[in-house]
Amino acid sequence: MIVGHKRIIRYLEQIAVGEKKPGHAYLFSGPESIGKKTIALNFARMLLCEAERPTFGGCGACDSCMMAAHGTNPSIILIAPEKMEHTARGIISIDEIRQLRRKLKMNPYNTSTHTVAIIDDAHSMESPGFNALLKTLEEPPAQSLLILISSQIDLLPKTILSRVQHIRFSPVLKKDIEMYINDHGSVEIKKQKEHFIRHPALLFTKGALSGGEYEASVTELCDFLSKPLDEKYAHMERLFASNEASMDVVLDVWIEAARDLLHRTMRGKKTAFGRGQIVAVLRYLIELRFAIKHTNVNKKLALDAFVLSLK
Repeated sequence: MIVGHKRIIRYLEQIAVGEKKPGHAYLFSGPESIGKKTIALNFARMLLCEAERPTFGGCGACDSCMMAAHGTNPSIILIAPEKMEHTARGIISIDEIRQLRRKLKMNPYNTSTHTVAIIDDAHSMESPGFNALLKTLEEPPAQSLLILISSQIDLLPKTILSRVQHIRFSPVLKKDIEMYINDHGSVEIKKQKEHFIRHPALLFTKGALSGGEYEASVTELCDFLSKPLDEKYAHMERLFASNEASMDVVLDVWIEAARDLLHRTMRGKKTAFGRGQIVAVLRYLIELRFAIKHTNVNKKLALDAFVLSLK
């Protein structure tokens, strides 16, 4: 389910049904974890849907939609950064862009419909990749449509920016998130409504601690802090392995949990840890979250340093 972004969805629907002329390339920009990729995929499915009057995201029943649901529709090409041995973060290589151009020229599924290529975290492209992509944007293959997704458009070359239609995503309105929680949230989520309104991405992140339930995250953090050093390392290894792509979101949960513990001590409630200890943990978590979110730090080494700071 998509929450918010109604104006953008309406605009894309008009393109999909022919009310507006489609461009050959779009840039979806905005903060992370607000639905850019989800909307891009739903737009692609609607464009390719075989129903007479497709809805946003497609009918879900035709051959094209069925293949899209299983990730096997050859007319939807998804490119995302891959972790390389010599880099601290994922990159999109020039080889992937060259392969993309070949696929777009082939249009393997149906020449009467679009081939849609979605490039997630497009700012992660290597410089030669940008040059190769520029050729595709200057000479787009027939019936092709590219969607670049980025939360850091300052890293995209001006030559790329000048050749795409820019669609800017803003944070979802508080009233829309609140309505979603009231209609679809679990009892535990509704109890902590304000927490999830502040961090709406947690509603849609699988495996974020104990299913995203707030009180469970407080218990999780306390259990983690009580473990001996070797078990802390093992716990962070497991957590990182299952949440590598959304580690910053998971850390948001722990930061909120640490704040809650601090507020409990300030209200005179007993906790397993003293106020000074909780303040230190909160500071380390904020520093770790900033490093993972905003720098090219090696995430594994940053997590190891975090564990060592807690000994």
